[in-house]
Amino acid sequence: MADEKLPCPYVGLRPFRESDYPFFFGRDREIRVVSSNLQAQPLTVLYGPSGVGKSSVLQAGVLPHLSAAASQAVVYFNEWQSTAFLSELTERCRQAAASAISNGVERLDDALEQAGRFFLLLDQFEEYLLYHDEGAGQKFDAILARIVNRDDVPAKVLIGIREDALSKLDQRFGIRIPNLLGNTLVVEHLDAPAARDAIQRPLAVFNKKYPEAESYQIEPELVEEILRQVQAGHVTASESAGLGSAVGCAPENRVETAFLQLVLTRLWGEEARAGSRTLRLETLAKIGGAGSIVQKHVAEVMAQFDSSHERDIAAGIFRYLVTPSRTKIAQSTPNLVSFGEAPAADVMNVLSTLTDRPDTRILRRFANPERYEIFHDVLAQPILDWRRAYLVQKESAAEQDRQAAEAEQQRRELEQTRVLARAEQELRAAEAEQQRRELEK
Repeated sequence: MADEKLPCPYVGLRPFRESDYPFFFGRDREIRVVSSNLQAQPLTVLYGPSGVGKSSVLQAGVLPHLSAAASQAVVYFNEWQSTAFLSELTERCRQAAASAISNGVERLDDALEQAGRFFLLLDQFEEYLLYHDEGAGQKFDAILARIVNRDDVPAKVLIGIREDALSKLDQRFGIRIPNLLGNTLVVEHLDAPAARDAIQRPLAVFNKKYPEAESYQIEPELVEEILRQVQAGHVTASESAGLGSAVGCAPENRVETAFLQLVLTRLWGEEARAGSRTLRLETLAKIGGAGSIVQKHVAEVMAQFDSSHERDIAAGIFRYLVTPSRTKIAQSTPNLVSFGEAPAADVMNVLSTLTDRPDTRILRRFANPERYEIFHDVLAQPILDWRRAYLVQKESAAEQDRQAAEAEQQRRELEQTRVLARAEQELRAAEAEQQRRELEK
């Protein structure tokens, strides 16, 4: 029997973290290329479509790869929402190179001058551009430019950014940092061989990590069927063209990374609950194929709400978080409270349920200012489908209630008519009886 308490070697919709690196496969070439560029250039810009897996490459690939080398420090940072982000980033850099940085050095570029070989990975940089305009971000803009431009600062910088924010990066830093986009690398979707590694190799690592348990296996035909079903386009996500590709694959062979991980996580859970140690093609077919897994994920999340009131709130806020063209939009908490058209406490309870609980997470929350957005682009179409179906069902139920109310009203009116008719008949009978008695006297 399978032990459901054993951790799943797949991560679902969230990015791989540094601690997940033993199970991170399919990006070997990207890790090598990015690491080599970091070693050679003062600035590397890593970009790609939203959700393609840039953060996973950096956290579970490049970060442990660089950290494994002696005499060099690495800091990964992506927490741009905080108004105190610069202090937090500076403190992490101090901790990473504590033995090299003198006490009393305040400016980050001066600290990194003393730090020796240092790698600064600034991920999800589009959030910095979003939450800190040129006025609020002037200090950090200047510091970052000095780190990159100063010959006496040996630190190497990587900016990880969504492709649709490249122009904003250029507008913001193009003058401060000459040749800003001269060293760009793109992360694209997985090709079929890389996706096959991402499916199979984590199981081999898992079996070695837990030798006391019965080994997990996966049917070869399931691997190929998953690859066929999770190619880009089967579930709509952000697609855009790039400046050129350092690593990539033909469009017809692209695999949606998050979609793949969600399918594998669902299959793992199904087999574990069935007491099976083999991931089977039969199970994929039984649950409706890869295409239905995301739909079911959203439907199951929404089904966990106990009341139609909560689902009404969710339907209201989804309208403003996903456009009809499947574009996700971050919205502030006050706006969502307004869109929910319900008491603020009720809306916040729905937002918390959709954000904080792993089993119902389809939103992500940012801070300072607090706002929410759809957790991943791959959820946009299923959320639109759920909202449309829910509103149709609600309208249908309302129509049924209206028809039932009308039928009940008609029944009552008919019953009242019958009562009146019977009363009339009884009155007439009584009058006739009274007349008969009077005639008999």
